[in-house]
Amino acid sequence: MSVEKKVLNKIAFLDLETQWIFQDFIPNYDDMPWNQKEIEREKVITKLKVSVAGVIFCNLSKKTETTKIYTEENINGLFNDLRAVELIVGHNLLRFDYRVLSYYAKDESLILDLEERTLDIMRRLEDSINQWTSLDDLGILNLGIAKTHKSIEIPKMWREGKHEEVIEHLKQDLMITKGIFEHVTKHKQIQYTEISYGKVKGIKSVSVDWDINNY
Repeated sequence: MSVEKKVLNKIAFLDLETQWIFQDFIPNYDDMPWNQKEIEREKVITKLKVSVAGVIFCNLSKKTETTKIYTEENINGLFNDLRAVELIVGHNLLRFDYRVLSYYAKDESLILDLEERTLDIMRRLEDSINQWTSLDDLGILNLGIAKTHKSIEIPKMWREGKHEEVIEHLKQDLMITKGIFEHVTKHKQIQYTEISYGKVKGIKSVSVDWDINNY
């Protein structure tokens, strides 16, 4: 008896911005060695809190696309909407975004459910090239699109009331995330900046094959 292959239909591209950065809670964060930063980040990551989250919802069979924005007051709406999709795509969702969102989750199973349906671009590339990649670098090299601001600037901008600018920045990040996913799906390769021991070695290309029906 043959097994019918799973075919995905509803995909969500997710990103969020926070109200604070790690430097707001960790003295001398920028001077710490990398392994110490990881330890200290885990202690405070749920304190960063969501300022705004955004999702591009794509229905492949209907060929529709909708963008929704969620403020901290409507995080439950975000959780409810994500339950309806089959695949969630983002950059560094597993290590950052979901850890921030865990502050708002009523129980751990909610985050675990998201993780099970997630394709994390950063994690997938890390498995292939053994280094972290920034969304900005991937966007510039593969799409010719850059972030509108440095990510570290965004929380302060939100607290200063520049909400529309932050939302536009978030929408640009979502476009880059979706563009990278579509680029890889079509070309099966991606360019990135190789970094070794903190030094830039040059631009490299790696072959990748993200089977969205077997994530």
